[in-house]
Amino acid sequence: MNTSIVLVSKPYPSFVRQLCDFNNDDAVDAITAKFHNQQHNLLESPTNRELECTCKKSKHHPCSPRFSIRAVSASLPPSIPSLAEPFTPQSALPVKWFRVASRGPVICQRVWEELPPSSEWGHQLVSHQTPRAMAGRLWYRGPEWQEAWDYWFKWTDEHLTSDDLRPLIYTYDELGAQALDRLDEISPPAKPPAPSEKGDNPPKENSPHRDLYALLKDNASSDEILGKLWTEINTIPDWVDWAQIERGQKVFVRYAGPAIFSLTFQSLVGGFGGRRVVETLARTGGFGVKVTRRRLLETFQHILQVTSDLPSIRPNGAGFASSVRVRLLHAAVRRRILALTREKPSYYDVEAWGIPVNDLDSIGTVSTFSATLIWIGLPRQGIYLTEREKEDYVALWRWVAHVLGTPTEAFESVSRARAMMESLMVSEIEPSDTSRALANNVLSGLCNQPPSYVSRDFLAAETYWLNGAKLARALGIERPPWYYNLLVVGQCIFFMVMCYSHRLFPGWDETRNKKLQKGLFNITINKPELGALGKETNFEFQYIPTLDMMSTEAASRTYHLTQNNDNNNKTNTGNGSSPAAARVRLVRKTERRNLASLILASVAAVLLAWLGVRSASALFGSFAGMAPSGWRAVI
Repeated sequence: MNTSIVLVSKPYPSFVRQLCDFNNDDAVDAITAKFHNQQHNLLESPTNRELECTCKKSKHHPCSPRFSIRAVSASLPPSIPSLAEPFTPQSALPVKWFRVASRGPVICQRVWEELPPSSEWGHQLVSHQTPRAMAGRLWYRGPEWQEAWDYWFKWTDEHLTSDDLRPLIYTYDELGAQALDRLDEISPPAKPPAPSEKGDNPPKENSPHRDLYALLKDNASSDEILGKLWTEINTIPDWVDWAQIERGQKVFVRYAGPAIFSLTFQSLVGGFGGRRVVETLARTGGFGVKVTRRRLLETFQHILQVTSDLPSIRPNGAGFASSVRVRLLHAAVRRRILALTREKPSYYDVEAWGIPVNDLDSIGTVSTFSATLIWIGLPRQGIYLTEREKEDYVALWRWVAHVLGTPTEAFESVSRARAMMESLMVSEIEPSDTSRALANNVLSGLCNQPPSYVSRDFLAAETYWLNGAKLARALGIERPPWYYNLLVVGQCIFFMVMCYSHRLFPGWDETRNKKLQKGLFNITINKPELGALGKETNFEFQYIPTLDMMSTEAASRTYHLTQNNDNNNKTNTGNGSSPAAARVRLVRKTERRNLASLILASVAAVLLAWLGVRSASALFGSFAGMAPSGWRAVI
């Protein structure tokens, strides 16, 4: 009787047990598992616990043993010839497929090869893997797939476990810290005004200002430590390709609309789910309700300067200089929190949370600006980058990471950048009470504000759409009414039409990008009447941690409603006009625009479907007219 051999890669032990249960004892000759370069016959083991225990000791999760199963052909499940047709085995033997219920929707994962009984099956076995396109079309998710906060991904050797990542929370940019100490000796910082206890008030202007980048540049030639930092940031690594980096800048501008929403509600609000990093952010006071909007504008200034043009990101450019200033700002935050911890050890738990603004935090920040945008933020808005766009955008942020003093190994390739992002989602995202407070502060601080004027319900809908329901609920964000989900759909359709049309017509793309960049700089920096900063920030140390200040009191979702009512009572002149009423009108205008996009898209889809049916009917009608009379009756 012929025997059949099956090779299955990376299943869980439960998958093997299912195979054992399916085949009777007489039908199965051997079930051999190979892992850690050792062969184990599962039939000779008392239980499968031996395999499970060994898998848990594997460095990467999930484990990756290789199973070989030899069974009598009569015991095999029915073949699926339609799936076997696209594949050709290395021999003329018939190919059969096996289907088994496992985690998620399942497709046949390996072919069955029938070999003569006299064959040495252990040496002649050949693996035939299901092509990726076919597997994706049939919604295959095998046991090597993992889910983290409504995001599915396939675990590979490039992924890192929590144990692999943990050493990075105790390392940091030591050169940047040493350079900051030297700069403070050269030009002592002025003592800033004390912020409110809750971190709710914006920092007041305090002159004169220090420009740490200018100080570094002026003193690099006369100081060893400053010279070392200056040489490091001005030394161009071999992997830098300026043409590629320039293309990466254009990627951001091309998709700026959906990118900004993704950075705000997925990278920032969703990023607050990181249980460790929020402990540092809460202590800076920069995410109180009244200051969170300004804090976001400062971050967007850095992003806009980094992505504006190639001269900006090259040494001595505006984006380059702002990156150096951010690097020194991070050093100041780290030094301040550690100083307060020495004064009061319970203020910050270094053992549990790591050094403030450590290497893993920095990698995670760059990852949220790059990888998270590519594989989560944009796709959830219907925007999918080409492979070249992904490579260019990751290359841009790898260079920015180098200037920021962040380890760049995680961004050596597109696959490594994605693996790091997914590893961080598994190991770091675990929302706490602090996470929920900061996430709600951002939504309360942004609603009904220029330039977009959107309601809190719409912001909550964006949060659910971009982060998934699991993470949004864990962050304490209220579920928005269904109407606002429709508005988000309308906005996504609008972004898809605009972004894909610009990608199809490069000439139009260049013209539009220049106008868009000017507009973004206006609403972020240049025009305070639109809610902008009013002038460029030098990323000074404004939100200074103190022992009695934390941004951990979450704002109520009715915060701005109360504020609007108060303003209305103060400014109403009897004709129904007030700043609060004007904001409400602008909010409704924005929401109506998104609803109009959804309605227009729905009408267009119906018209296209109707035209398709009419065209098909005409085609079949003409075919019926040319067909013989016997065919007409059938048609």
